[in-house]
Amino acid sequence: MPVYQLMPPGKEPVTLAEARQYLRDGLNEDDALIASLITAAREWVERETGLSLISRNVVELLDDWPQSPILSLQSAPVREVLQLQVEGAEGAAATINAAHYYLDNASRPARLVRREGRNWPRPGIAKGGIRVSLTIGFGAEPEDVPQALRQAVLMQLAVLYGLRAGEVPVINAELRKLLQPFRQVRLQ
Repeated sequence: MPVYQLMPPGKEPVTLAEARQYLRDGLNEDDALIASLITAAREWVERETGLSLISRNVVELLDDWPQSPILSLQSAPVREVLQLQVEGAEGAAATINAAHYYLDNASRPARLVRREGRNWPRPGIAKGGIRVSLTIGFGAEPEDVPQALRQAVLMQLAVLYGLRAGEVPVINAELRKLLQPFRQVRLQ
């Protein structure tokens, strides 16, 4: 199931001032570099945990409905379902009324659950005919992100920033410990 980000987050989970203080960098000349490394560190933490830290809108595409009335979503944490659409054979998209399903975002992965006695129309195209538009992330402000994840961003930022001085990047045990409660365990 492909997931497309419609726009990047408006903010980062740590501010430039917090990053500079953490790095003990008093030079304004590095601000552009530090800002880009904050983004890279956030993206790394998001990949490691499978969580989106700051709010943004995404679209998940599906080819068909699952056999059960439960549709597991890839994105996490899911804050809101903006729209659920099914594309017909002629290319027109039908929006499914929100009364036909509810969001179980206490689960991980979050799930859309079809209400009993409701049916969803079959997509009229073979690939990507079901479009789930979502708002994901812990919130729009850095303070909305759990402190442990913000600290992990700062620690990864320090690793990336240290590469400038030729330091060998090492993901230390403390960083792994910070991320562990947020990782999703998958049975294979």
